[in-house]
Amino acid sequence: MTGWEITGRLDLSRPAYVAAPDLLEAVRARLSDILGVDAAGVVLTADADRVRAEWRAAAGDTLNDQAGRPVSALPGMTLDLPALTAAGPAETGLCALVLESGAHAGALRRDSEKRIPPLLLRAALKGLAPAGLAEDDIRTGARDAELTRLIAALDADPAIAGVRMAGEALEIESSDRAALAERLRRAGLVFAETDSGYRGYIPDAATARQAALALGAGPAAARQASRRRSTRETDILVAVDLDGSGARIHTGLPFYDHMLEQIAAHGGFGLTVAAEGDLTVDAHHTIEDVALALGEALAEALGDKKGIGRYGFTAPMDEAQASIAIDLSGRPLSRFEGSFARDEIGGFPTEMTPHVFRSLADSLRAAVHVKVEGEDDHHKVEACFKGFGRALRQAIRMEGGETPSTKGVL
Repeated sequence: MTGWEITGRLDLSRPAYVAAPDLLEAVRARLSDILGVDAAGVVLTADADRVRAEWRAAAGDTLNDQAGRPVSALPGMTLDLPALTAAGPAETGLCALVLESGAHAGALRRDSEKRIPPLLLRAALKGLAPAGLAEDDIRTGARDAELTRLIAALDADPAIAGVRMAGEALEIESSDRAALAERLRRAGLVFAETDSGYRGYIPDAATARQAALALGAGPAAARQASRRRSTRETDILVAVDLDGSGARIHTGLPFYDHMLEQIAAHGGFGLTVAAEGDLTVDAHHTIEDVALALGEALAEALGDKKGIGRYGFTAPMDEAQASIAIDLSGRPLSRFEGSFARDEIGGFPTEMTPHVFRSLADSLRAAVHVKVEGEDDHHKVEACFKGFGRALRQAIRMEGGETPSTKGVL
């Protein structure tokens, strides 16, 4: 492919990677909304050293941090977006410099922005979308939860003299430094030696779990998963915590948000959904893709399904009654019996109700049977979602340690 060396490293010196003005403008506009600053003062660059140099030489311009507050020092104040470097090598990560003076920003922009790879800019837009920001929050939250468990376990370890967080680095003290070093080495963890022990950066939940294993603190048992689904029609992030609680949901369809909240509340698990879709065209793509992503996240969080209830049943709502049966069998099948008189409820097309459960069955790889009857279509749709949540609660509940199948696998 043009622009790539045989090694797969991105060559930023090639003319093919001159930044597209429309992409630059879109990223600047998005940052302007998030930071609450004038887009004219936002300068993007793939050269962090250039940002530092320009910051120091800003000659009278007031510099601003991520919250738009005036600052006079560089450390920690550059808007760094390390998560956006997946599109290229780490040294080409996208940074932003926020200047109050549009004139100075304009002069800097002419030189700094013209060679940013469009690949990075597209990654930036994806990362700054609601789903991307939610994904980053989830990753950070998962890491912090694992770190909390790790620190608690290390505090109780008699071989550890002290443990604390220094920013995002973990500092560990031990009376037997050689033994601690060996435990870290065996796990492949690179910790720097300090005067009293070792110091290492813990960037994510997986690294925190690895550190826990290396230090004898044991793995954290967590049935959690997230799924990012991006197409030309939708950009969706779904995250589930089967042993957690609470729901943060935004799909652009308030009624659908409410129905998904019912699944989480009655299913007894934590759920986050952040979605942007082509709602100006139709609600179909957003509704379907959210359901598919939810099913995939649930399937991943269930893992090998050892110890789960596997089956779930039932639920009435006023005059409406929905009967739901679930089998987390690994074999997708959907059956829906019922009809609706109304075309839509709060922007949610009622014809999409069976489609939601078919999408869930397909991506969760489960048999899902739904039968609903009643008079009020709102009640009927809500009974389906509440009933699915209740049935799912029974199916995902831990009841032991064995796989609930005579085959020994699901």
